[in-house]
Amino acid sequence: MQTRIYRVADGHTVRLIEATSAATATRYCAIKKYRVGVAKPKDVAELMASGVTVEIAKPEQQEIEA
Repeated sequence: MQTRIYRVADGHTVRLIEATSAATATRYCAIKKYRVGVAKPKDVAELMASGVTVEIAKPEQQEIEA
């Protein structure tokens, strides 16, 4: 597979990541910063009761070729 170098920025921190897609580059960076798992019903209830809202992630946009 062909790779590209992506610029991934998080605030003032900028990284150059070689990956096959923007999604792969993002995942590579995020996996060290976030822990993701399916929320249990109890988690949802407790978090929503404390004011956390559910955010809806939209499908990824197709990448524009350079």
